[in-house]
Amino acid sequence: MTLSSRNQLISSASETNHSSGRFRLKNQDDGNLVLYPVDTTDIAENAYWASGIFDQGYRPTLALDEDGHMYLFREDGKIVRNFTDGWTSRNQTVFYRATIDFDGIFRLYSHSICGFNSYCSSEDNRTGCLCLPGFDFVDPLQRFRGCERNFTEQSCGDRTDNLTYVMQTMENMVLEDDPYSISQVGNMDDCGKACLYDCTCHASLLRSWRCSKLKLPLRYGRRGTDNSTMIFIKVGDGTLESPNRTFPTGTEMRSKKMIRMDILAVSIALVTCSVIAILISCLLIYRYHRRSKTISQKEDFWIDGRDYFEIVFLRRAQKKATGNFKEELDVDKAVVDRMVKVGLWCIQNEPGLRPSIKNVILMLEGNMDIPIPPSNSF
Repeated sequence: MTLSSRNQLISSASETNHSSGRFRLKNQDDGNLVLYPVDTTDIAENAYWASGIFDQGYRPTLALDEDGHMYLFREDGKIVRNFTDGWTSRNQTVFYRATIDFDGIFRLYSHSICGFNSYCSSEDNRTGCLCLPGFDFVDPLQRFRGCERNFTEQSCGDRTDNLTYVMQTMENMVLEDDPYSISQVGNMDDCGKACLYDCTCHASLLRSWRCSKLKLPLRYGRRGTDNSTMIFIKVGDGTLESPNRTFPTGTEMRSKKMIRMDILAVSIALVTCSVIAILISCLLIYRYHRRSKTISQKEDFWIDGRDYFEIVFLRRAQKKATGNFKEELDVDKAVVDRMVKVGLWCIQNEPGLRPSIKNVILMLEGNMDIPIPPSNSF
């Protein structure tokens, strides 16, 4: 890459807006490399940084080589200023990029040449490309080609909720920090959850409590012990590759809530069924004792009566009353039988055997046949 004399670089407006920003890097005719605000003239008073090199008679060019060596050289090839010495790139797995960022600082970046959704890792003095969690190699025989999702993602408009997600963390990782959203967080869990609950987010990067949300493809991944950043990758539930921190998804929490609601509904139905059975049983027992007491009082009255006419009359009345009472007892006994059977069905150990509230009411009203409860209910 070169920046010839009289040309300039313009910064981006922001980290997420790559239109023209507020700063520019000018390679001047006099050999001086200078940073100015946009819409200012090329005079010393407007400059906020300069290389301090003046080589009259030559038009120097700013160059960046493949090994990261950045320098100014003259038309005759002589180097007049080294900004970096360059680095030996083993296996050519790193490339370099120089840019003036939105904050007006001219920076040099190094990136892995591993493909999309993969990262460069060095182990045992060997460098290679590995897939990020939730991805597989596009071509296992050519790992530098990158990786692709190993599950089918749902679109943001798909509300079937057949797929759940978790966040997998990776420490000491670097990705291209080209976010669509940035926020300050109080802890690392907040950065992971911010991406988890955002349908358009595929990964988030945490650096100095600054959380950047990223979309696919994820680029320029590198891993090393000298990096203090942490990334959170959204993966399909069941694709975890190591016991890193995970967060439950909204779908998982909704599923657990539905299970709790189902359990609560079954419990309420069982309790309601049992209470109804107990109340009706108590009512029938009360009615039985009350009528028994009435009969006992009448019997005492009949025994104590001295008038033969009254005895005959009352005994006839007793027969009539007793006959009616026996008929009512037969009816009450049938109700009790129904209640006992319903109660036994309601306390079955197997939830699937317990009748619904609707069926309980139909059974109690005599509108539904009540099968004999299993023998283990007695």
